[in-house]
Amino acid sequence: KDIDALIKKFKDNNIYVIARIPCFKDPTLASSRPELCLMTKSGEPVTDSNNNAWVNPCSEEVWDYIISIALSCCELGFDEIQFDYVRFPVSENSDEADYGIPMDDTKRQEYINRFLEKASDSLHEKNMPVTADVFGTIIKSEVDSAHVGQSYSHLASILDVVCPMIYPSHYANGEFEIDIPDAMPYDTIYAALSGSKEALSTIPSEDCAIIR
Repeated sequence: KDIDALIKKFKDNNIYVIARIPCFKDPTLASSRPELCLMTKSGEPVTDSNNNAWVNPCSEEVWDYIISIALSCCELGFDEIQFDYVRFPVSENSDEADYGIPMDDTKRQEYINRFLEKASDSLHEKNMPVTADVFGTIIKSEVDSAHVGQSYSHLASILDVVCPMIYPSHYANGEFEIDIPDAMPYDTIYAALSGSKEALSTIPSEDCAIIR
């Protein structure tokens, strides 16, 4: 209720304060601005498994809303902006989504890249580090990368920090030549991060995001 006092308490205790901002999974914005809600062609909201509604990742009005929140966090004294759900939905009815424009897997990365480029430009003017959570599977899988709209190497060139969410449970049996990745978390995470190193090897270190 008193964000200024909370931030001050963090800073007084030398705590690095990150503002995590969910982007396109936003039931609050979808409810208050129904025209920005991502809908199916039959007129139903696109939702996740917990019935949380998404907004349209192709809408520049949505982009500007998210960036305005991030800029407010700069004014409040946060140390870093971390974007989450900065992707296209992959829920049960997401394949029926109507983005208002022709859409397929070849175009999704373009929109996510453009949003993060615009957000990073605005926030870097405030000397604010910009981070994003990404699916861990996009490191290796071009199919996953295209479907959610997250290009691992391109995002590593745009952002200051990339946080690949490497959940062993998300990998199919046999991935990384591991019989059951979920039963061998160390080996799975090690293999994924080794793949990350390889995927980003062509980007000069001074131009590459930190992988956290």
